[in-house]
Amino acid sequence: MDFASLIAGKLKSRTLIQVINLEIIFEGAISILDNNNPIVVYEKLSSFITVKDRRPLSRMRPTQQAETK
Repeated sequence: MDFASLIAGKLKSRTLIQVINLEIIFEGAISILDNNNPIVVYEKLSSFITVKDRRPLSRMRPTQQAETK
């Protein structure tokens, strides 16, 4: 494997991560504009994250919980 293909692979994976992050931001913004309940927004956005990487609502910091209520 040459140097260019290694760089191409790394760029491809970083681009994929950026696309997923932008999709999460977009879905969150649309949900907020639709006046969805913050818990519904949280659940919708959590679906983008693997189950093992999710933080339950009860483990969020108090300031974050106040924002979602």
